Amino acid sequence: MRLFNHKYQLVIILGLFLVTGLLLWLKSDNELRDFGLNFFTEILGVAITVFIIDGLSQIREYERMKPLKLAEFEDAKNLFNRFISFWYVTYSRSVPEEYPETFDEFLSDNGIGKIFNYLNIDSKPSQNESLSWTQWIQDNHNDWVELSNRFLERHSANADPELYKLIHAFVECPFMKTIPMMNAFKKVREKNDSPRLSALSGYLPKPRKADYEVLQKMNRCLKSLNKKYHPERSNSDNITNYKPVKLENRKVDCALSREVFVVVEKLQKEYSKRQDSGLG
Repeated sequence: MRLFNHKYQLVIILGLFLVTGLLLWLKSDNELRDFGLNFFTEILGVAITVFIIDGLSQIREYERMKPLKLAEFEDAKNLFNRFISFWYVTYSRSVPEEYPETFDEFLSDNGIGKIFNYLNIDSKPSQNESLSWTQWIQDNHNDWVELSNRFLERHSANADPELYKLIHAFVECPFMKTIPMMNAFKKVREKNDSPRLSALSGYLPKPRKADYEVLQKMNRCLKSLNKKYHPERSNSDNITNYKPVKLENRKVDCALSREVFVVVEKLQKEYSKRQDSGLG
């Protein structure tokens, strides 16, 4: 593993030459002192020239790459916002509780995770009676995968390494991989005569801790890049414009009733107990 890149190696070499010239100038006799002074001034001139040229080169490169970097940032932000927007709206319609106060808390079992407890999978996501929540979730999943793969292909050469790694982790995370299997989960439950849990969690496992961590890291990375590319917006620390809406101002029309939720939860616990004892 290389500890230093070429730039740092050059700094060290020039620094050593400058120290050598300075010592010869200050500590040696007359002949070496003159040589040391000349050597020191020459190296100092070289160092100044190198770093001025390097600085100008970096400025030119930054300006050349800026449109590409801005496009990369906007593509990643669009993907993140599309994903968050879906779960934000779904929370609004399915969870009869207040939104979490902070966006970081929303990216956890206290936020997105509650959707899996309360969303009635038999309700309708739109006025289109033929569209089910299962199909709606899978349709949106296809969009998220398409946007992710497009980002990975389009920005493979010049992407921010951390952001590129996080987009790849997002599209490959366990939660994203299980969404296409929702129909298979349903068939397994029916085959095993499992009590029909109408909540989303009966058809799709909740995100794991690692899934939430990927989302939280994406949010932090995007906020950092937002401050870098849009310093005029740096006061805004909210990539998604997350705003908790009061429960009284929401229409919660896709939630399980509390009575049904309690009954199904009890049946699920009894079923799990029978399975553990080998009687199921």
